[in-house]
Amino acid sequence: MSVRFLRPYQVKSKVRVGRAKDGGYVLEQNSLKAVDIIYSYGVGWEVSFEKALYRQTRKPVRMFDPTMFDHTTLSQNRKKGVYHFIKYLAKVIYFKTYLKLLPLKGYAIQFYNEGITVDTAEKYDSFSNHLNRFGDLDKRILLKIDIEGSEYAIFKDPLFLNALNNVVQLAIEFHDLDTRLEELRTILGVLANRFSVVHIHSNNFGAIFEHEGAQIPVTIELTLLSNTFLGEKVVDTTELPVKGLDFPNNPAVPDFSFSELFK
Repeated sequence: MSVRFLRPYQVKSKVRVGRAKDGGYVLEQNSLKAVDIIYSYGVGWEVSFEKALYRQTRKPVRMFDPTMFDHTTLSQNRKKGVYHFIKYLAKVIYFKTYLKLLPLKGYAIQFYNEGITVDTAEKYDSFSNHLNRFGDLDKRILLKIDIEGSEYAIFKDPLFLNALNNVVQLAIEFHDLDTRLEELRTILGVLANRFSVVHIHSNNFGAIFEHEGAQIPVTIELTLLSNTFLGEKVVDTTELPVKGLDFPNNPAVPDFSFSELFK
């Protein structure tokens, strides 16, 4: 199976949002002016993306993550020993305080100890239910999703797909491509009538696998733009990663080049 379905299309301007390592994303710049609100699923102790995006757009941000302060996570860290557990507790106390102080520092950023799922469950709810609950159904949205492999079920859900109607741009991390590449191809095919890939980057914390003679990263970051803001579809032939925009998630390891993959 060819992986050319991952090749991005040209846009006039891109911008990096967030830090120059794991946590930052490359977005299409011009459409950010149309965004009314940001939804970010999967915080994971790092909010440089959300803070930078608020500074650039001055639009409110809703951040979601059900795992950081979860009892299961607490139990797992307790088993690692007293030192590790105390260090984890200190991080929890610091980050909880930090999140509460963000609005006082001028950031219209709200954290929710919840996650995204297909069906409503404890500490989880659907994207459409979140939009309805917070009164955001008619707002234009920038959506970020990094939920460690659970994204596939979300993108197969018809209710979630219907809720994307007002989404301007998506920044998504897709995991486990070594076993789920065909699923990703199907998902992007379903989205193609509304969204197009405009940027791709490898998360080099993940491994590389071989598929039909090609080297492919197991984890990738995709930026998808609403076709309303894209115009004519022209394949982007820029070398990837893009110097000055893309940076290795793990600075100790070289970034992955897509040049050979898209030939």
